[in-house]
Amino acid sequence: MSFSHIPPSPNWYCSKVSDVNTTGLYVFGARSNVYIFKTNGGNHGPPHFVGMFTEHKDRVSSTMLGQTKENHGSCCSTSDDGFVKVWDIASKVTTKSHSEHKDKITCGSWSSLQDDLIVTGDERGNIICWQYKADICQKFKQEKEYIFSIACSPHKKFHVAVGYKSGNVLLLDITKNCRVLHKLRGHDDEIHCIVWCPVPGETIFTDGEQDEKDDAAKTGCIVATGSRDRTIKFWSSEKGRQLFQKKLPINTGYKREQREEGRNKVWLTLYWRKEKWHQLISSSHGGELILWDILPSAEKPMQLFSSTEGRGHTRVVFNICASSKDENHLYTISMDRLIGVWSLKTMSCINTLPSLGGYLYTIKSSPVDPGRLALGVGDSMIRVWNTNNKTNSFDFQSLWQGIKSKVTCLSWHPSKESWLAYGTDDGRVGIYDVFSQKPPLLSGTFHRKTVYVVAWGPPSKCTEENFSNFSLYTVGDGVILEHHPKVMSKEATNINKIIESANGKKTPGSHLIRSDISWKPDYSLVAIGNEDGSVDVYWADFKLRCVIQVHRKLINCLQWHPHITTQGGSIVSTCNSWLASGANDAMVHIVDLSDIPVDKPVTIIESMRKLEGHSIRVTGLSWSPHVDGKIASCGYDSSVIVWNVKTGTALVKFDGHQGRILSVLWSGLDPDEIISGGFDCSLHRWKISSLPKALLEFGMVFLLFLTPDTTFHHEIHPHMFDMYPPHVKSSLAATNYCQTLAAKLLC
Repeated sequence: MSFSHIPPSPNWYCSKVSDVNTTGLYVFGARSNVYIFKTNGGNHGPPHFVGMFTEHKDRVSSTMLGQTKENHGSCCSTSDDGFVKVWDIASKVTTKSHSEHKDKITCGSWSSLQDDLIVTGDERGNIICWQYKADICQKFKQEKEYIFSIACSPHKKFHVAVGYKSGNVLLLDITKNCRVLHKLRGHDDEIHCIVWCPVPGETIFTDGEQDEKDDAAKTGCIVATGSRDRTIKFWSSEKGRQLFQKKLPINTGYKREQREEGRNKVWLTLYWRKEKWHQLISSSHGGELILWDILPSAEKPMQLFSSTEGRGHTRVVFNICASSKDENHLYTISMDRLIGVWSLKTMSCINTLPSLGGYLYTIKSSPVDPGRLALGVGDSMIRVWNTNNKTNSFDFQSLWQGIKSKVTCLSWHPSKESWLAYGTDDGRVGIYDVFSQKPPLLSGTFHRKTVYVVAWGPPSKCTEENFSNFSLYTVGDGVILEHHPKVMSKEATNINKIIESANGKKTPGSHLIRSDISWKPDYSLVAIGNEDGSVDVYWADFKLRCVIQVHRKLINCLQWHPHITTQGGSIVSTCNSWLASGANDAMVHIVDLSDIPVDKPVTIIESMRKLEGHSIRVTGLSWSPHVDGKIASCGYDSSVIVWNVKTGTALVKFDGHQGRILSVLWSGLDPDEIISGGFDCSLHRWKISSLPKALLEFGMVFLLFLTPDTTFHHEIHPHMFDMYPPHVKSSLAATNYCQTLAAKLLC
């Protein structure tokens, strides 16, 4: 249902957590799920999301796509939950599985010669060979060490290479009680990757100088191993000795941060080209890719892939795989949380797909440029997404300087296009100039815990001279602080003191625990949400106008209706005084403040509209900037509901997320587009028109598929039956679940 999807970051420090097959499917493990993408042939943009496999309960450690005609439609994945699962890509349902591993599975390999043989290893050195069609498992242990990588031979059906943490590599024959053919010693550290030469024989690299009587050179195979010791070694599988090696260059010519040169940041992964078997691609320091030509007569034994600013990797690469038979494109995953698409023809990065390394806490669009989105993520970074770029659909800028913890809230400055305020999980407040390379301005006043809201508004001591300056208001620790952007070192002011000063110490609500703040678009009013479910509305000078008491639990989100929508042109919207609120009581209330008295504060105990559809707390609201009276809400029930407030009906319900949703944004460019994100570390960009219609009655949302042959499987409330057209009533009557109810109502 999403036409654009930013996934969670692929899992790090895994030797084979991504894979691609000749049909163009690309998969990788992220958190406990396997994400499925279509590769688009590389030149037509980055891979696009087609689905996910969600049946693991813990971190996915490896993914393997079937490479033969018989198993092209299948994928195998391993997980820290102890399961090895073979599943159907189309249905995303497990077809075979085993849980013979009693320790965390670290890697796996699917044989290309025997299509039902899958070999896996774990952190205690156990190796399990599984023939899943017959459901036969054989368990071996040769060394009591962490297994980093496993690779089945593409030439000899039951030969397997295993790489250990110590640097040892074993060549095994798994048919004879897992007999050790050779123990390859030479590396001093972890074996990150093992690849077999795609063509058999060992004479291919000697220019015919090998003795013709040397049968081992003709019948053997070459194995390459990449290690944390920064070397690539090439071994004879028949003789069990090293043939030659390549060392990563100390300096590739690119400037990298010192920390990337540290020992702990080295990961050496490999890909051996099938068509040009004398070429091998490896990762290097700081995200570079190197093409090695291992023929003795090679004119260019080492070439660097090029990367331009914004494309390419800046941190270590964990996996490399190639798509299609002609191997035109490479796909890489990296610590920089980018999935790279590389052209082997141009030796350059041509596309990148960003990913998220934490919860997506907030999504905000710039009021000056609605096509520029800011994402606050739990991986201590802010992403700025320029959706206006037609040639690069994922034109991202990452901001990380000065940010030490999760970014929980964001707010663009109303008039300064490049100013972006943020709050973090550790209580810090800062302002970024996104068009400069400078670190952010940090406030000298911290919250003790999480900052939940940052919002721009006129200064509390407002005069005509300073009205356009704007102060930054932040919510955390149950208080609201006013920060002064021009002098961020100045101590922030507690708004409760200003409220007491403006209304008197006995003012109701001045000592409440604050949970949200939202300024009316014309800055004439400000709404403040409280822990007890009440909402206080103040004039710009913080004199109380009214108190709203329609919720029973903590207020999570407040949103004023836009002052002007594109529907009305330059005319002020008739809904401009509507205030929407969402709370822990799972309700969304809309209050119209246009007709309340202005001479003295009043208490409002009934809303204009009560929207019931969420089953648990509401966490985000976003009004349509295009059409009056439409709003999107999201919550902990993993759904986004689009409402027509004027009629009080739910229009559509989006259920594409796999976890609680924290933020929703109605696109400022497309009236049919909504963006959402949350606990599943994903961003979904979806079309309202792509979803079935929804009906709401008595607090329940139902999807209504208006087709004559629809089978309706949801619970039907008796009072709703008359709302359906005749052909749907007939369809409902035909289902066993609704037969009794339908019979009564159709009589």
